[in-house]
Amino acid sequence: MDLPNLIIGLVVLLLCAAPFILMNRHSKNKKQKLIQSINQLAASSGSSITTFDVLNDAIIGIDQNKRELFFVKNLEELVVEEKIILKNYQPIQVKKKTANHKGNSFNNQLIKKIYLHLEPKSTAIKEVNLELYDEETQFQLNGELQLAEKWEKLCNANT
Repeated sequence: MDLPNLIIGLVVLLLCAAPFILMNRHSKNKKQKLIQSINQLAASSGSSITTFDVLNDAIIGIDQNKRELFFVKNLEELVVEEKIILKNYQPIQVKKKTANHKGNSFNNQLIKKIYLHLEPKSTAIKEVNLELYDEETQFQLNGELQLAEKWEKLCNANT
């Protein structure tokens, strides 16, 4: 193989691989910023995150020693930050909003939203819904239901 063909092949390979490399780097930076923001939120109340999970645009974490739940979600215009003292809430529940979809030979329920619902024990504390999935901002489910069920069990074990 001659040198010009080798150079052309390498340039084409680089042009094809560059978008994937850039997307991977962007996703790692986004994940690091989420981890940093939840750690700062926890540190501001004297807590430290012992367990966490990262979603597309959100992160959920818990300080199992102090039994506090932390949630950060980056929306286009704002950042939602929640600090929840689990002992002030009834057992957490996974909630889903669905819509019926009728096909030719079947009926399906499409999931529109998935969130963790926290009902307070006292009326002085507000009700909280931690949204893990919304079909309007995400194209498809990517393990959010399983993640919600995992966090329901984890939080209820720490109440």
